[in-house]
Amino acid sequence: MIHGEWVMSANPMLNESSAQNTAVFDAAQLIEAEEEVFRWQAQKAAQIVGVLARLERTERVADVGCFTGRLALEYRRAGVQHIDGYDASPHALERARARGLNTFLWSADHEPCPAAAETYDVTIAADIIEHLVNTDFFIAELKRITRRGGHIIITTPNLAFWLNRLRLLVGKPPWSYPGPSSTIKLDVMLDTNHIRINTVAEWTHFFHASGLGVEQRLSYTLLEAIDGGLSVTLRRTVDRVLRRWPALAFGTLYVLRVR
Repeated sequence: MIHGEWVMSANPMLNESSAQNTAVFDAAQLIEAEEEVFRWQAQKAAQIVGVLARLERTERVADVGCFTGRLALEYRRAGVQHIDGYDASPHALERARARGLNTFLWSADHEPCPAAAETYDVTIAADIIEHLVNTDFFIAELKRITRRGGHIIITTPNLAFWLNRLRLLVGKPPWSYPGPSSTIKLDVMLDTNHIRINTVAEWTHFFHASGLGVEQRLSYTLLEAIDGGLSVTLRRTVDRVLRRWPALAFGTLYVLRVR
């Protein structure tokens, strides 16, 4: 295992990216807006709950990037009894503890996870991996804390989302793509907190190369949460058809088996 302090000193970019993401998700304003944050995540949460309900063992679950524990409330509806929450935001973890989660502070980009090896039946990392520089280290830690034969559930936006393809044709950047800097952007759909956005094929190859079995790929969307007129309704209609293919969906949920 690579020692966290060595990783930090070897790659200064980790300092900047980790500090910015922690600051954003530790902000009181975002924490207080957790229900609005959840509204945008509801469709993705429903997909994760459906997967958990189908898995054979879900006695012990890790929610990596648990934020305030709001999503963990949904996971419990799938019958999960024990959930541990991990996050880099101390203030968000306070609220997660109030919801009954065992919580642990973890900066997943550069620190070893405080959990012992093979602790969990399922490890969930919902929309976390795109915020990290050292994805190799992160996925190795998720594998380590998940029992052999257990599952890792990862969600992340899809660079090749059908709407992104159209945006590029007219000279606009893809939704969720990192901006030209960590603080400045022109297009509102850029996400300056993101670092790694890629296609379904690339993520699938990465997971296979990391020694994980890719058992399932499902899609999720943000379009159902957007308010608007006829143009939004038209986009939703097209999206409901095209997101049947994960390669065209806004985001992808990967169900991975630890070998």
